[in-house]
Amino acid sequence: MQMMLWSGTVVKEGEEREVEEYLRDKLGGTRQPVRFVGCVVTLPGQGGEGGRHDAMFLIHRSDVQGVAVARLKAMFEGGPRFGQLRWWEDVFYNQQEGIYADDFKRAYPPIW
Repeated sequence: MQMMLWSGTVVKEGEEREVEEYLRDKLGGTRQPVRFVGCVVTLPGQGGEGGRHDAMFLIHRSDVQGVAVARLKAMFEGGPRFGQLRWWEDVFYNQQEGIYADDFKRAYPPIW
């Protein structure tokens, strides 16, 4: 499973399945379900004051390539906020992980 985060997105209790289906559809109709992990509140850092809510999702490895293409296509076509949809590893490898709590980073280390 590959984690993605959707910056600035709150998923309220009871909306999880609806958002999973929305993402599955918008990301090119993934073959496997998109699984909601939870929302994480950012810490101060990286020029921000913290307090932003980021929704975290897991994408099945077999869907990663198709999701990457669909995400880029949607970004260039002005898709619904897909510019804020990022791979978890991109956060780490661009030294932006400091805005996430240590316990979350330990629970979900980068896998690339």
